[in-house]
Amino acid sequence: MNTLKICCIYIICLILIVTVCFPGKAQEADTLITSRIEEVTVDAVRTPDWKPVIKIDHRIIDNKDGVSIDELGNSLPSSKIQTNSRGESSIYIRGAGERQIMLFFDGVPLNTPWDNRIDLSLIPLEAVGEISVTRGIPSVTYGVNAISGVVNITSRTIDNSRYSGRFISRFGDNNSRYFSGMFSGGNNVLSYLVAGSHRTSEGFTLPGDFSHPDNPSNQRVNSGSDSFNLFSKVNYLYSRRGSLHISTLIIDSRKQVPPEIDVANPRYWRYPLWRRVGLAVSGKHTFRGTSASKIDYSISGTFLNAQIDQYKDSSFVEINDYENSKDIIFNGRAVYSGMISSTSFLRFVVAGFSTRHNEVILSEGNIARVYNQHCVSFGIEYEYFWKSISTLTGVSYDHSSIAVGDHNLLQNSIYDYSATAGIMYSINNSYSMNASVGRKTRFPTLRESFSGALGRFVANPDLKPETAYSMDAGFQGSHNRGRFDLIFFLTHLHDGIVRESLPEKKFRRINKDIIRTYGMELSYQNSMNDNISMLFRFTYLSALSKNEAGVFADTLEYKPQIMSSVYVLYSFRKNLESMMEINYTRKEYGLRHGIPSFEELPSYVLIHFRLGYTIGLSNKVSLEVFGRVNNIFDKLHYTQWGLPEAGRSFRGGASVEF
Repeated sequence: MNTLKICCIYIICLILIVTVCFPGKAQEADTLITSRIEEVTVDAVRTPDWKPVIKIDHRIIDNKDGVSIDELGNSLPSSKIQTNSRGESSIYIRGAGERQIMLFFDGVPLNTPWDNRIDLSLIPLEAVGEISVTRGIPSVTYGVNAISGVVNITSRTIDNSRYSGRFISRFGDNNSRYFSGMFSGGNNVLSYLVAGSHRTSEGFTLPGDFSHPDNPSNQRVNSGSDSFNLFSKVNYLYSRRGSLHISTLIIDSRKQVPPEIDVANPRYWRYPLWRRVGLAVSGKHTFRGTSASKIDYSISGTFLNAQIDQYKDSSFVEINDYENSKDIIFNGRAVYSGMISSTSFLRFVVAGFSTRHNEVILSEGNIARVYNQHCVSFGIEYEYFWKSISTLTGVSYDHSSIAVGDHNLLQNSIYDYSATAGIMYSINNSYSMNASVGRKTRFPTLRESFSGALGRFVANPDLKPETAYSMDAGFQGSHNRGRFDLIFFLTHLHDGIVRESLPEKKFRRINKDIIRTYGMELSYQNSMNDNISMLFRFTYLSALSKNEAGVFADTLEYKPQIMSSVYVLYSFRKNLESMMEINYTRKEYGLRHGIPSFEELPSYVLIHFRLGYTIGLSNKVSLEVFGRVNNIFDKLHYTQWGLPEAGRSFRGGASVEF
């Protein structure tokens, strides 16, 4: 209660200080940059995504005051962010795991093919301009493995008419510090954007009512991190018909992994090295002729080097094992689009990747092990639109091959196909309906089939691909102050890859016969007046697998039945703005280490509050100071058993934008 009183006093004092100290600036409305929740939009325009796409622009992203993409988890529809025992932050959409979802940054895949994951806590936010989410089976133009959704992250738009930039400093509990800068400029032919950030933290504080001998202090054991990021992009418009884009992304991080609590043999891990360097070239070119035809392409190369040090005990002094891995990844995608009539488009796509994973593990004799995987997808897609109706059908041929060992003999070659079909009907300018069906396969990753995860898993090289059969139908509407989005979905996942608990306190990945997932999603936003706007999201999810009797009754882990969030943005005056965020999760199950049966995680409600004051320093320069309290009521909650999440935390800082 004392901490809560301090929190309230802090907020009240901040309001009084900014109101008293800057009374004159409050009237300079025309010079101020404001944020509104209605910037979250549902896009129903004709694109390769024939279903509604939820978009979140940089103003909502900025209001989260986050330092990495994982802090946006509850802003994305039907999604949750979960921290696993390796300290990785992963995204789940409609209960689907991170391996079933593809993430793209400016059209380049972020997923590391070795395990088809990416640690979202290491992906910087400073250069992000917009995030769009397609739920369910997407267009075949996205290539292999995206069986449950696609998250597209795009960098900030460059305004060629002027130079612009932003500098941010943020400070928080446990000596958390964050500094970032972004600068862009250029002209109509050549433009550029450069963004960089550095963040460091000694960890996070656990809720006050948490007590366990494995974590005797209120600060979470071994939860610190340090990261440097640099992103650059150059756009070159070489003619009226074509453009070229070159970008680089460098992430250099070190992080600690909080050990699982109430586990017989917890792992004491640290990443002394996690470095990702990527170069991407993309572009588009429109061809001459009477029909509108063009090609969009992207080619990228990524090098990832990571090391895990495993310590003997919680003193983190003596190393008893380590894993050093190197990944070289090449991704490519090309989409040719041509208008074959006044009402139809035809697209041809080829997309794929080639990866090489090297790892050396101390407990396995420091022998270098090499794994190679090559995946490719060839697809064709036909889009037809007439008056108020837009339809899309697509098929693709997908192939995966694996080589174990440092040789060219390919093993475990798998061939499969994907198919999609959808329709969208615009009732009028305000309302539309859509429906879609699809089939798509995800190939097992190298890690799922061959890795023992430093003794935690038993390898299963006989894993089969998992195949999703999915359908959804929805209704969307908008009015002058808001919009809504209602979707019903159903997925049957054949040979779904899940983990089972083994008697020797290890896990093994196996194929489940059929996993059935169904539910509904509701998203509603409304700007009630010039001072207040709100966003509400609700997801109901049922996920069960078929048991030996042929009945859908077997529980699955970490697929919450209810996920809901509310955002309320209130402007006290033009330049003094507050935001309250409420997140609710209930009825979620997980496996505890060494226990074969599922146990329900505690339900929880998290409330966050932000207050920001913007000062117009000139017509082109603004300064914002802000304070933020996350988890106001210090609620103890878990996203995975054995890993309690942060309690109440404070963050404050300032940003200058010009």
